[in-house]
Amino acid sequence: MARVAVHGPGSEQAGSAGVDLRRLFDPRTIAFVGASEDPGRNVARSLQATMWAGFRGRILPVNPKYETVFGHTCVADVADLREPIDIVMAFVGPDRLLDVYRACRGAGFFIAVGDVVPKGAPEAERLGREILALARGGWPRIVGPQCVGIVSPETGAAATISTAVDDSGLPRGPIGIVSQSGGIVSSLIERARTLGGGFSHLVSSGGEFDLTTPDYLRFLVDDPATRVIGIYAESVADYGALLAMGRLARERGKPVLLLQPGRSAAGAAAAQSHSGRIVGDRQVKDAAYRRNGIVTVDDIDDLLLGGMLLARHRPQPGTGVAACSLSGGYAAALGDRIVDHGLRAAALSPPTVARIRAETNQQNPANPIDAGGRGRPRAGYLDVIRTLEILDADPDVGATIYAETLFSYMEDIVPVLPEFARTAAKPHLVCWQAGPMVEPVLAQLRQGGVLTCREPHTALSALRTFWDVGDLPRAAAIEAPPPAPVSLPPGPVDDDAARTLLARCAVPFVPEIAAPDPEALRRRAPGLSFPVALKGEIPGCLHKSDAGLVVLDLADADALAAAAAAMAARLPGIARFRAQAMVRGGIELIVGIKTDPAVGAAVLLGFGGIYAEAMGPPVVELAPLDRALADGMVRRLDRKGILAGYRGRRLARDLLVDLLVAVGRLAAAMGPALAELDLNPVIVTADAAVAVDVAMVAQAAAPPASPTSRTGRTP
Repeated sequence: MARVAVHGPGSEQAGSAGVDLRRLFDPRTIAFVGASEDPGRNVARSLQATMWAGFRGRILPVNPKYETVFGHTCVADVADLREPIDIVMAFVGPDRLLDVYRACRGAGFFIAVGDVVPKGAPEAERLGREILALARGGWPRIVGPQCVGIVSPETGAAATISTAVDDSGLPRGPIGIVSQSGGIVSSLIERARTLGGGFSHLVSSGGEFDLTTPDYLRFLVDDPATRVIGIYAESVADYGALLAMGRLARERGKPVLLLQPGRSAAGAAAAQSHSGRIVGDRQVKDAAYRRNGIVTVDDIDDLLLGGMLLARHRPQPGTGVAACSLSGGYAAALGDRIVDHGLRAAALSPPTVARIRAETNQQNPANPIDAGGRGRPRAGYLDVIRTLEILDADPDVGATIYAETLFSYMEDIVPVLPEFARTAAKPHLVCWQAGPMVEPVLAQLRQGGVLTCREPHTALSALRTFWDVGDLPRAAAIEAPPPAPVSLPPGPVDDDAARTLLARCAVPFVPEIAAPDPEALRRRAPGLSFPVALKGEIPGCLHKSDAGLVVLDLADADALAAAAAAMAARLPGIARFRAQAMVRGGIELIVGIKTDPAVGAAVLLGFGGIYAEAMGPPVVELAPLDRALADGMVRRLDRKGILAGYRGRRLARDLLVDLLVAVGRLAAAMGPALAELDLNPVIVTADAAVAVDVAMVAQAAAPPASPTSRTGRTP
């Protein structure tokens, strides 16, 4: 097993804030305080895990009751250890833990599998500050609390209580894992034995009392054995540090995958605008992650399988999936699942179709392909391999899947499929949906380096992760505008003030007039092209249609004045009327801004009008935008190409891109002062892209930051 490369003084190998984690992931000595061979105690399990992992350093048991533990010389006290200690694991009662820690000055790291400060301890906050000061002043840096420790298949080190480390060996590979959940670490190790793949290093960061996720990420970014990084984070203390590590990993060519649970509806319930309801804080954070090179995933298998695919290949944007099976029925069913996962079945080129017909005798090779066309006894696997080789060479194929059920002599595939997977130009997955009879075949395929799944979702979700990395926005420095010198009271913003801000950033608005009463509106009407729409404004009312403040298709000035008078009589409190030219023959969209105090403002784009909350999810991108990012938003939303023109109609897609850039400029200029913005609808026609209505919500100034504990992270 490899040793982590040692860098000289001042090397970037040191983590953020100067933390050098080499002694943690490649230790020479591990001390076990409270060591015992009692199988009912965690310490015995931990000692065995260290030995099973193949640790080549020194194991140092500490317990005055024993002379040896598992064959290793045992000392009575930490003070009796006469050599440098890289890692200390203390298995003592909470009343003794702090005394043990204080005795470990000069050691590298202290893995706290339980609480650092006992729950309910008097002056717990003061004790926490004291221990944290010691950790920053020469005592061991603290991993945890409430963690399972570290496992490093790359170096053969394990200082852990994870039950996944046993005498079967560790799955070694290119993925580095940082997880706030110890259970996730254990499950990933076990899943690698089931699906294939492996890890360079895994750390259970727990409550992150001292060392945090970005500290571990810095080590993995620099580690030559780690090619992909996976994170499980229930909460984040410092988004700026996390995003900085995402950018650094992207510079080093290392994809970062993040599993973050907790999609709460609380923020959406409190939102006042359409934008705030259809895009929550989570989507804004996801946009920030994307901009900084981090892809969010939905399942721990995505961390493993998606990571393995990315370690072996780089995605080719715009390509699709190709699959084959000896079962025609299973191939057809898989085609539906491909679409369900937001993927595309590759369109096979005529040369590919011709080769499949000629070389496998499948005369109707529709993707996914039934490769059992020849029907030769005990030769189906040859047609499978040949079909996969032909598919792998097709320019529209970005990945291949061998999808299978049960068939006779299925073990014949074992000698040939691993060779295809190793030499293929594109990523390859096996999806074999059967039972115990197929397990020996899958085990042999995994030993040959093939990634294996038991059902389509696992495979297709991993491929979705793979392509999501390929769809990340490119790294680009976009110059943000200077902050706008605007002071707005919190809550809904007056329509005139909102329009003034939009005009400053060149956001195009439909031609309109405004007046305080119906007669003044009539006098100003000659400047309009009829028919027009009438809108009334009541302070604090954001949704005019819902309040009965909109009348459409008014044919002339008299009709306009009459409608305004009727509205005033029906709805007291109207402060202003507006008349707008009716925009015909366009597509209605919603464009908005949603601000998250942790990561900033984001621009959203979705299908709009009265259907803003019913037409599927919008796309979100962090502000500011350039034209390439704005164009990418349109492309992601409009996968059917409606905005590119249909039935002979051409729409001003380029002007929509300009509008998105302008809204991004406003979001960046306003910063945290702007909580939400709706331009709903924005109407795109053949020669214009204009906002028709605006709802803007200002945000109260944030209170001064107050000190919090390191475990007081935000989701």
